Amino acid sequence: MRSQGQIESVLGFDGTHIRFDGGYEICIEVRRVAPDARAPHGFRYSFVLRRPNADGTPGKRILGYDNAHAPAGVTQPFDHVHKTKTGPGGSPIGVRDGTPVKVESVNELIGRFMEECYSRLRSLGIDADNAQLTVTTRGRNQPK
Repeated sequence: MRSQGQIESVLGFDGTHIRFDGGYEICIEVRRVAPDARAPHGFRYSFVLRRPNADGTPGKRILGYDNAHAPAGVTQPFDHVHKTKTGPGGSPIGVRDGTPVKVESVNELIGRFMEECYSRLRSLGIDADNAQLTVTTRGRNQPK
C-alpha cells in the first residue's frame, strides 16, 4: 500500500522539465487516475528525454516511458518504454515502437527512467552528473 507521502512525492514531479547543457531535456508528467486494467497502479504518466534541435530547443523524443496507449501485441496494462533509435554513427534519431515494462511502483519507474536518461546522456558525451541544469516545474498537481 502506498503512503500519502509517496503519492504526493510522485505527483510533485508533474510538469518537471530538466534542461542539460547542449539542449537535451527531460520532461515528466504524472497524474493520479482511478486504478483500472490499463493503469492498475492508479497513475497516467509520460517520462521523456528529448534531443536538441539545431537551434538548441528540445526536439525529438529519444527515450520515453508512458502509458498513453497499449504497446503492440498487448492489451493491458498500457505501461511501456520507447527505447532510443540510432542513426549512422550512433546518433539518436528518435524512438522505437513501445515494448511492455513491468511497473512495481511509479516511484521505482521514475528512478529507472532517470538512471536510463543519465546513462544515455553520458554515452552522448554530456556530463549529466555535473552539468549546469535548468529545472522548472509547472505541474497540474501543484497548489494554486
